[in-house]
Amino acid sequence: MLPALEEGRGRLLYRDWPGLVGLERVTSVERLFIAITDLGDSATLSAICLVSVAFLAWSGHRREAGAVLLAWLTAALAIALLKIAVAGCGLHLFRLDIRSPSGHAAMSASVLGSLAAVASRQLTGRRRLLAVLPAALLVGAIAATRVSLGIHSLHEVLAGLVVGGSVALLARRWMRGVAHAPLDLRRLSLSLAVVALAMAGTRLPAERVIRMISASLRAHAPFCAQGAGHDFWQRLATGPVAPLDAGLTTGPAWVRLRRP
Repeated sequence: MLPALEEGRGRLLYRDWPGLVGLERVTSVERLFIAITDLGDSATLSAICLVSVAFLAWSGHRREAGAVLLAWLTAALAIALLKIAVAGCGLHLFRLDIRSPSGHAAMSASVLGSLAAVASRQLTGRRRLLAVLPAALLVGAIAATRVSLGIHSLHEVLAGLVVGGSVALLARRWMRGVAHAPLDLRRLSLSLAVVALAMAGTRLPAERVIRMISASLRAHAPFCAQGAGHDFWQRLATGPVAPLDAGLTTGPAWVRLRRP
């Protein structure tokens, strides 16, 4: 059974939506991409963040714990507001091809980036690459799968990376000036790996919540009622979504839609 992925370009489907049926053919490469992209889901990253915060606080690194927690909350709020503004109220970002900025890219960049900043403070010289490079590669892999699976455009992923990366840099800056108390990076890394494996395939209905908020906003905010994204969000709020591009045939087989 294929996973229920979040909408992005209007050509993915929610498996639990009636009226839309996905093609069942999924290659091994696509399954790998799905597993990678799931690491950027809010459910997995939220669990990673909370475990990290608890571990850091318990280890006496309260400033770092606060920075990671703040990065997670700030990125979540920022990307949610941006999604609503772009798709719900018709905000145009420099005439770029952006309908729904990537939440996976934003959240992975903020959470993993802030954790990399924590780890790099424990290392010196070139050893800092041992903390920064794996996080950067994982964030890049998550972002790349969002594009390769047809969930987001390149511009949407870049927008998410800008949001998450900016938050991570702010978190790193907030950690400055604090003494570098010893931290067991191996135990922290092992704990986070176990959490990631335990949360594999778990997804939060973040997009549904954003749709509900957007629909409520349009109902009470006149300046959003006739935005450029009004028709798109109206479809999402009232029923199953047909592809935005008529006759769309590009993308992996499981991304395309057919009527039952």
